[in-house]
Amino acid sequence: MPLFSAQNLAQTKDGHDIFKNVSLELESGEKAALVGPNGIGKTTLLRIIAGIDPPASGKLQFFQPVKIGYLDQYSRFDTDSDVQTILKSAVSDLNHDWREALSRFNFTAQADQKVSLLSGGEKTRLQLARLWLQDCDLLLLDEPTNHLDLAQLAWLERYLNEYPVTVLIVSHDRYFLDRVAGRIMELGKTGITTYPGNYSAYKKAKEVKFAQDLKTYYDQEKQARKIEQAIQKLTSWEGKAHRESRKKANADGPSMGGKEYYRVKAKKLAKRVKNTVKRLERMKEERIAKPKQGPGINLSFQEHRHGGSRLLTAAGVTKSYGGRVILDRLHFYLRPGEKAALIGNNGAGKTTLLRLILNQELIDQGELWISPAAKIGYLDQEIQSIDNRRTILEEVTRTGCQPALARQMLAGLLIRGDAVFKPCSVLSMGERVRVALVKLLIGRYDLLLLDEPTNFLDLESREKFEEALQAFEGALIVVSHDRYFLDRVCNTTWYLENGTLTTYPGTFSEFQTAQSKTQKGIDSQEEKIRLELRLAQLEGELSRLNREQNEAEYRMLEEEYFQIAALIKKLADK
Repeated sequence: MPLFSAQNLAQTKDGHDIFKNVSLELESGEKAALVGPNGIGKTTLLRIIAGIDPPASGKLQFFQPVKIGYLDQYSRFDTDSDVQTILKSAVSDLNHDWREALSRFNFTAQADQKVSLLSGGEKTRLQLARLWLQDCDLLLLDEPTNHLDLAQLAWLERYLNEYPVTVLIVSHDRYFLDRVAGRIMELGKTGITTYPGNYSAYKKAKEVKFAQDLKTYYDQEKQARKIEQAIQKLTSWEGKAHRESRKKANADGPSMGGKEYYRVKAKKLAKRVKNTVKRLERMKEERIAKPKQGPGINLSFQEHRHGGSRLLTAAGVTKSYGGRVILDRLHFYLRPGEKAALIGNNGAGKTTLLRLILNQELIDQGELWISPAAKIGYLDQEIQSIDNRRTILEEVTRTGCQPALARQMLAGLLIRGDAVFKPCSVLSMGERVRVALVKLLIGRYDLLLLDEPTNFLDLESREKFEEALQAFEGALIVVSHDRYFLDRVCNTTWYLENGTLTTYPGTFSEFQTAQSKTQKGIDSQEEKIRLELRLAQLEGELSRLNREQNEAEYRMLEEEYFQIAALIKKLADK
């Protein structure tokens, strides 16, 4: 049953269309995702559906009373309030207790904590807890995975899949969309195109459609050329028939036989030409335009190869802050060309490790050897490497790059024309990321350290960046919560937890599968020990019981004994 529908929505800004002709319908209980390039109006559309902003035109219709919950990208709380005060104020009725929200959303230990002290991921979780307490029928979630670590992302996926509510999500997290969304809606300037299935199904459908449209376009072009050639031939024959008609008229004198024959033939040919021209005009009106790939990033690296067998080696590396050990006796190494995904929950020490490699901080104990010949490039989360006093072109050329190459590379990142003279101080975060990427591309680095490199990039740009990193022949250490990105780019996984580093020779997904199997093995062993303890207890109880005097109890314990013995055998056989 439809929950709401939108017909021909349009929105403008400063007299220019953001989008128009947007129509969509969402079923009750459906989980759908809204995708599209940055700046296309995804947040704008969510705000219209939420009733925050009116559309310039169009109609929004709800088919039943609907309570809407809107999670925006920026957590808006009274920072002087604590967690429990925020949740108490959100309770809408007697269906939910704020104490239950504390437990359900893992805030029991932080009930009295000020909101100002929460991490970005915790603030997102608090927004979700507040929406849950409000008993919403429709959740509009704008980048809900921002600031969440891997454990929090897994929690959010489970929560949304188990929560019986309609959800419309805007997210750049493709891994998340694969696990949560059942339909993808692609927003463009002139409407929405809907694709059934998750993000991977959407990508496949887009590829198939592009190939089909391209084939149709070339088939049409081929057919149009054939028709144009036919018109040329018919026109030539028509002209020849007219000339023959005049010749016959001159040759035959008063006799009309030959002249009339060629005149009729020319007339028929003229009619065929006219009909064929009309056919060509109709075809041109109906034919599709040549399909175009989106204007995403066009990237390639200026490479400098390192010739040694190892780029860096760590032996017993330890780092503490205020008596708290963040990194505890780490041992690892990185070879040229190796691409490592550095993962772990927020606060695990990932950025700290990058800073140690860059010599921006000193290690407390151990040794960290870095090849003196290695050239290292670094992309930090805040893009602090950009000098705000310079223009974009000045910032890129200060690396030694020639202006012509700099402009060519910037154009590949959609920074074209006079835009290269824009001051860096006025750039958006997305633009700052793009400028920083150009500096990496032209730097001829042996090792790139990337701290959340896909932040502020739209989906298509992320995929182009992934392709460039796949082709990059140097080494990488990547910190990212974008699991899809890690799978496509990295061939080894480094997992930081409780100060220790686990290295795994495979992708993020392969590491997760191995971890799951290991955990299942641990769980099975723990279960086997628990069952064996219970079996020993039962043996003791049975030996103390007089079967004749306690027949019923003896049989009950004996039955449990045999059941547990069978379970232990089953676990042992695995």
